[in-house]
Amino acid sequence: MAKHKHDMDLNNTELREIYDFAIQLGKSAGDKLMAAARARLQVLRRRTVGKPKPP
Repeated sequence: MAKHKHDMDLNNTELREIYDFAIQLGKSAGDKLMAAARARLQVLRRRTVGKPKPP
């Protein structure tokens, strides 16, 4: 099989480092998403406190 110039030979250590980085990146992104969702819910709840419920 012909190699392309963009092909990379990665050893197991490098692959593990990339994998670990990707996992941590996903966890961090999830944490930020959840924090933003919680903040948004707090804002929405504050807006609805004391308002009469629609019939």
